[in-house]
Amino acid sequence: MSPDAISRAFQQDIKAVSELSAVLQRHGATIDKYIGDSIMAFWNAPACQAEHADQAIDAACQMRFALARLNRKLIRSNLPPLSIGIAIHTGKTAVGLMGSSQRLSSTAVGKAVNLCARPPGSPDPQLQYQSVNQRNNPPGGRPL
Repeated sequence: MSPDAISRAFQQDIKAVSELSAVLQRHGATIDKYIGDSIMAFWNAPACQAEHADQAIDAACQMRFALARLNRKLIRSNLPPLSIGIAIHTGKTAVGLMGSSQRLSSTAVGKAVNLCARPPGSPDPQLQYQSVNQRNNPPGGRPL
């Protein structure tokens, strides 16, 4: 890609992260952090949410719809489409200030978090998700 195309693609990545973050927030998620090209979010903390699992699944579906809309725009602009991986797990976690005496951060930790970051049997969580939802991922899509 030319430098101009790379710049345009990067700007679209920022728009995609913003759109996906908005979807998460509309569905009651707490966005914990942005890690490289990932968004870490959780539900049911700091406030209790009785339907947190349903909210997470609804958010995942809406994120796929938002990405499809964005990809149509990218394709019309001759930019490569994006693809995403989504991992959802429900379980007990610890939420609060974590870290060391030099640096603390509010976050969620525990086995449920680790399972989302590294699903069993798959070195790449995106590959595991895509195998289930291949029809929703554009051919040649690039990871977000």
